Amino acid sequence: MANATCIEPACDKAPLARGMCVTHYHRWNRATKEARPSQWACESCGAPVRALKRFCGDTCRPRCGVDGCSKAEFGSLGHCSAHYTRMKRFGEPTAPLTRHPNDGPCAIEGCPNPMRKKGLCGSHYAVRRARRYRDGSTTTTAQDLSRRDGALCGLCGCDVDMTARRPDLMTPSIDHVVPLSRGGSNHPSNLQLAHLLCNLSKGNRIFPSLVCEAVP
Repeated sequence: MANATCIEPACDKAPLARGMCVTHYHRWNRATKEARPSQWACESCGAPVRALKRFCGDTCRPRCGVDGCSKAEFGSLGHCSAHYTRMKRFGEPTAPLTRHPNDGPCAIEGCPNPMRKKGLCGSHYAVRRARRYRDGSTTTTAQDLSRRDGALCGLCGCDVDMTARRPDLMTPSIDHVVPLSRGGSNHPSNLQLAHLLCNLSKGNRIFPSLVCEAVP
């Protein structure tokens, strides 16, 4: 348990670092500065490195502790970055990472739409995202908003080409008037049609309009 006061006798100030208050820490720092190395060196090859660094690069770092892996060690567990992530997430460095390949039909039974993200089509992924923010689910699509409001961007007011597809930045997208991250809902009344470019430019800000520069 950390000390509530400085470790120096008769000093009741709050500790800053190494258990010492700001006054005693700076005194210790000045007194020991001359004893520190003027130039730090790599523990493997001896090349100069920045202060407090142990190695000059990945080539000098120890290798991952998992059999058959030759990547450089990462973190304090003796594993490379990939196995370190698995160890922190699952408690086992060789545990498989579960991923959803974005090919084939939607994972929802009976849905013929193609996968878009996390194994779901665009509509069902929107439902999943809405539930994540503790909101009611909808299956509103860009085509639904086009039929309701017309093929106009709700941010810049320009026409939206409903036949455009990604990676075209003028492809239609669904914009949340009040973003989910700011307490908005996934209800159709909070949705509007927008160019992908306008939607990305808006981010999670709240404002009524956005000037869109046409992309050739």
